[in-house]
Amino acid sequence: MKEKLYIWLADHLPPDLVKWCAVRVGASASLELEFVDMPDIGILDAVSLWEKNRNSSGFYYLRNVEEERIKRLNEEEANELGLL
Repeated sequence: MKEKLYIWLADHLPPDLVKWCAVRVGASASLELEFVDMPDIGILDAVSLWEKNRNSSGFYYLRNVEEERIKRLNEEEANELGLL
């Protein structure tokens, strides 16, 4: 019953809001799967990653992803980017 309510609600939301929700899910997936080309990330993969990470706020999640990327950079690259 809860799923039917969510489906009905999604069908009745303003189209621009739905578009930006989809963009947010896609962006989240592309951050998680940074070495995969965006067209190769399937919708089911994106939704699965969104569900996995939905308990953390967007800004907190993005900050953690950026911190992980910085850790992977060597010191020279980090200096070039002005991160150190």
